[in-house]
Amino acid sequence: MAPMEGVTGFVYRNTFAHFFDSIDKYYTPFISPGEHKSFKSRELKDVLPENNAGLNVAVQMLTNNAEHFIVTAQKMKDFGYKEVNLNLGCPSGTVVSKGKGSGFLSFPEKLDRFLDEIYNGLADTGLDISVKTRIGRYEPDEFYELLEIYNKYPISELIVHPRVQKDMYKNKPRMELFDYAVEHSKNPLVYNGDICTINDYEGFAGQYLKNKPQDVSCNGAADGAGGEITAVMLGRGLISNPGLAGQIVNGKLPDRNTFRAFYDALVDAYRAEIPDEKNVVFKLKEILFYMVNMSGDKDAYWKKIRKADSLMELNTAARHAIASGDVQ
Repeated sequence: MAPMEGVTGFVYRNTFAHFFDSIDKYYTPFISPGEHKSFKSRELKDVLPENNAGLNVAVQMLTNNAEHFIVTAQKMKDFGYKEVNLNLGCPSGTVVSKGKGSGFLSFPEKLDRFLDEIYNGLADTGLDISVKTRIGRYEPDEFYELLEIYNKYPISELIVHPRVQKDMYKNKPRMELFDYAVEHSKNPLVYNGDICTINDYEGFAGQYLKNKPQDVSCNGAADGAGGEITAVMLGRGLISNPGLAGQIVNGKLPDRNTFRAFYDALVDAYRAEIPDEKNVVFKLKEILFYMVNMSGDKDAYWKKIRKADSLMELNTAARHAIASGDVQ
């Protein structure tokens, strides 16, 4: 499960895992270690071990300061985590303007020094350090130099979203650059981007994977050349259809009653976590923005969901949306 800020926090992860299977690993939305090397309350809650019990969770960090990354990674190890992840993919303008996320990709020499510091600084910890990256900030050709840099370090998994920052989530993924990574990466690869339906996955698998996986992890890279594709990361497609991973793995999609029970459980979980009902409504709308894609007339249902002011009104609209249409 991809890290999605505002969506895939610990409440969502735990509720999801109760109803749906076939996710091998969950990534937290990024935490931003700062000069005080402390966590915001929201960030701390998301990474507390008791809030992730029984789940295989990797903690994602957003920073361009190696010292901050190292100190925070060591805290994550003390919490019991086995993997930390560097966010080089976030395309948000406020993040990019600070030289973080995909904005860091504009400074390859600085990025190289950063990676050298964190891999050396954490070498004796036993932590896996993975990287989630776009292929560049402005132009796809930036990826050639970036991959040369990544190949210098023991990245546990290089998660590639083959868009540049300025693409945001528009335009098609630049699969020719993912092809280049498959051929030339010295580190294991994970593909991320626009796998929103079972047909999307089957199209990807038919081109890149030798065998249909028993779980969402995959074996690729013909003849052992280049980077092995170890997994696919599901983001927007999985939030739109929480049964997608199970559909990929088992060929089965849960019935509508399961989706409705999942939504109802989310409502209860957020009400227990968030005191103010208006904030619960806001949080659920962030998720329903994606889940409404399951409905027969998503535009009409989203209009009703967007206009809902109360939790009761929202729940009525959401349940009708979830009950309509057919998931593909």
